[in-house]
Amino acid sequence: DTPVKVAPGIVAGEVNEALQHQLKVLS
Repeated sequence: DTPVKVAPGIVAGEVNEALQHQLKVLS
């Protein structure tokens, strides 16, 4: 159960950081 719950969190975190980086580059 743990890996299944943790994996999506890691992916979401990476996507969030990527989006923030995109915003910084655009601005």
